[in-house]
Amino acid sequence: MGELFPTDSFFDKSLDDCYTELKSNRSWAETVTMNTRSSGNPDFTLEAFYGFLEKFFMKLQNEGETAKSPKDAMSHFARWLTFELKNKKDERRINKNRDADSTKPVADSPGDSSNPKGVNSDTEGLTGWIDSLSIGR
Repeated sequence: MGELFPTDSFFDKSLDDCYTELKSNRSWAETVTMNTRSSGNPDFTLEAFYGFLEKFFMKLQNEGETAKSPKDAMSHFARWLTFELKNKKDERRINKNRDADSTKPVADSPGDSSNPKGVNSDTEGLTGWIDSLSIGR
């Protein structure tokens, strides 16, 4: 079957054995990492791959899985990884938009309704307004 899919990869193994086999399959890890980087995740690294692989197997345990064939786990992991990375991108985009929306606009200076951004080009009027404030007096 080749290096990516050893002949015994089609039979169920305990999750621990399956995880160990996939974690030690450096060729597959590099292939997934390279393809993930090429498909819009240029910062994805082997270290990130192994972190996601560990999370994936924790997810399987949480779902009550006790055994899985390595080939099935590879396929399932690849689909799950794509979904997880898309969710992370969407989350970052939403948080970025939320942060941008949370900035408060500058209040208009009194008497200047012509410029809603709070910028007053009338320096004399602005100086007079500042001087009229009781702060520091």
